[in-house]
Amino acid sequence: MTPQDVVSLAPPRGFLMMLALAFTGMMACFWTHHADVETELARRD
Repeated sequence: MTPQDVVSLAPPRGFLMMLALAFTGMMACFWTHHADVETELARRD
């Protein structure tokens, strides 16, 4: 398998960027939500 084959198999860069943005967006939502839950628990004590 030559590097050219690998490049032709890989999705276009725009698609990879979109995937990366979607993934980071989901992670950001998850982490901020997690932090909010922790502050709520801390407030109750």
